[in-house]
Amino acid sequence: MKLEEQAKQLKEELEVCKEAKTTSEACEALSEHAQKNTEPFTSDYAEPNEWHKSAGGGGGCNIL
Repeated sequence: MKLEEQAKQLKEELEVCKEAKTTSEACEALSEHAQKNTEPFTSDYAEPNEWHKSAGGGGGCNIL
């Protein structure tokens, strides 16, 4: 019975591994998603952006 349980567990782990992505694949997907929209944190946003314009209170400069 123990071998059957181990076989079942290994099958479940195999299914997870089939869907898993490498770290570099996950980072690439995250980077592509982040670059889809023009936002203050994308690399192609013209400076100064909205996060930097509001000096001294309110706005993202407080979190940067």
